[in-house]
Amino acid sequence: MAENRIYITTPIYYVNDAPHIGHSYSTILADVLARYHRLFGDQVRFQTGADEHGQKVQQSAAARGVTPQQHCDEYSPRFQEMWEKLGISPDHLFIRTTSDSHKQAVQALLQKLHDQGDIYKDSYTGWYSVSDEMFITDTEVTEEGKEAGRIIEVSEENYFFRVNKYKDWLIDYLENQNPGFILPQTRRNEVLGMLRQPLSDLCISRPKSRLEWGIELPFDSDYVTYVWFDALVNYISGLGWPDSEDFQIWWPHSLHLIGKDILKPHGFFWPIMLHAAGIPLPKQILAHGWWTRGGHKESKTVTSELAAQAPVRHISELVEEYGVDPIRYFLIKEMTLGQDSDYSEELIVHRLNGDLANDLGNLVSRVTKLVKQYFDSKVPPLTDANAGAEVRKCAEELPAKVRGLIAEFRPNQAMETILELVRRTNGYVAECEPWAKAKSGDLTSAGDCLAVSTRALRYTAILLHPVLPRKVEEVLERIGCPIEKDTVSAGDLDWNLPAAGTQLHEGKPIFPRLDWDAIAKKIEASPQDQASAEEAGAETNLVTFDDFSKLDLRIAEVLEAEKVLKTDKLLRLQIRVGEENRQIVAGVAENYSPEEIVGKQIVIVANLQPAKIRGVESQGMLLAAREGKSLRLITVDGGNIPSGASVS
Repeated sequence: MAENRIYITTPIYYVNDAPHIGHSYSTILADVLARYHRLFGDQVRFQTGADEHGQKVQQSAAARGVTPQQHCDEYSPRFQEMWEKLGISPDHLFIRTTSDSHKQAVQALLQKLHDQGDIYKDSYTGWYSVSDEMFITDTEVTEEGKEAGRIIEVSEENYFFRVNKYKDWLIDYLENQNPGFILPQTRRNEVLGMLRQPLSDLCISRPKSRLEWGIELPFDSDYVTYVWFDALVNYISGLGWPDSEDFQIWWPHSLHLIGKDILKPHGFFWPIMLHAAGIPLPKQILAHGWWTRGGHKESKTVTSELAAQAPVRHISELVEEYGVDPIRYFLIKEMTLGQDSDYSEELIVHRLNGDLANDLGNLVSRVTKLVKQYFDSKVPPLTDANAGAEVRKCAEELPAKVRGLIAEFRPNQAMETILELVRRTNGYVAECEPWAKAKSGDLTSAGDCLAVSTRALRYTAILLHPVLPRKVEEVLERIGCPIEKDTVSAGDLDWNLPAAGTQLHEGKPIFPRLDWDAIAKKIEASPQDQASAEEAGAETNLVTFDDFSKLDLRIAEVLEAEKVLKTDKLLRLQIRVGEENRQIVAGVAENYSPEEIVGKQIVIVANLQPAKIRGVESQGMLLAAREGKSLRLITVDGGNIPSGASVS
């Protein structure tokens, strides 16, 4: 049994979210690291999951007329389905915070901290962010947030965790005891900056009178646990803490992969929670950067002008267009861990054409074609042990280099190092000209060249398997070295394979070259001016007083809401108008999240002909008011007017 172990975790993703490129990158990165560690013989445990508690889940469930648990049972599988689609390792663990084992671990931790005096009850008066589900300071309050109801003032009794008691310990730990605990260093410095600011103790409860959907405090049944205190515990509850052997085996080797936007709870709250409870800290926390488009975080709003100039599709659509493995490769190759990385579909096409089609794909096609043409598709013998000495040296040094780069969290450079062998082998074939040697009758020299190239190709494929698992298995099949799914190992690397006489198989290009111009035309939903006009029409559906007599204005209840794909401003709303259910499209996504608008009673124009906005049918329009960038829905005060009632 291997001595080296690693326990890799991703953030657990909020169940109300739809999987996007940020979620996908974190999970693919974790999968790639897990696969490389398996490749090199390490024991691996890989965990991801869903965060299923909190106010937004409760509100969304109520709006849909289902229980919060039913809502989670329906929405959680979306992530599992996406991870399967993205080729995530089949043996990974998926934890849900509504599971009994997780609840028991959270309550055990709470009870321990409470019993030792680290949790106390106190009154709180201040600001609360509904969208972030956390208390905020005066400096974080915005007038826009207050007007939209996203920031509210509360005064209530709650339970607090004494983070201030341990902040000096954490400063010392990060500066002196374990400076490499948080990577990259800029993120460690960011946490140190937080710790040096005046701090309030962490509120770790919510009264059931305001929020019922959460894990009940074991020492006060009138309260549930703050969603972040709950969610972070998944990393140890997934190991069966506190009394599981798995926890003892795996926890010392834990690596948390997170996005930099959740650095505060992971780099500040979590270490203090663990230390206070006497639990060792994870081995390392790695905070990667954001995927951006035009400098904007992909999961946030991008200007309509940018969207029109550079349309980029949802991650599932990218996979449909380019294939799972090529998208995995692009995401790993293009981002330097710790830094943000900008992307566009044009950049995706450029990267895939260069690295995969021109370099790797060309080598596969070239070798199999030449072996078929001159050696009846059978690998020729290597008669000269010194043939291709530089290629062989590069290949045999490659595993150690790749392993070192993976250990240093530089998978993008690992990809470049592997591609160096591909390019060197392509250059070697071009220099040898085996086709010319074969035509002149020197089959021995031609055979030596192709034998070396085939062996180098096998090295390349095995070392690329963690990133391109299905495509690599196709490559190995082509060169007569098939493997069972996901069974590749660095121990399989042997310069003597494939052996002379091994049957090769020619076929269609594994990585066909992509035509960006054709793709760009296909994804362009409509001309730029038409798209802009449609979005503008959807977002400024304002009705003047003079027109009221001509319009049938009705009260409608918003049942469901979701973003319209390939747009930044549009929400698709499922509404109830009296006994009738309808769908409308509204340009309010910059001002209201789907969760915020669900459950509201809005005013709609009900007697319009259905129209299509960005290809989505809208059966009416809602009323809103705008001043500058601020847009507010016209809603019904009190919420007790029946759906379908006439507005006059």
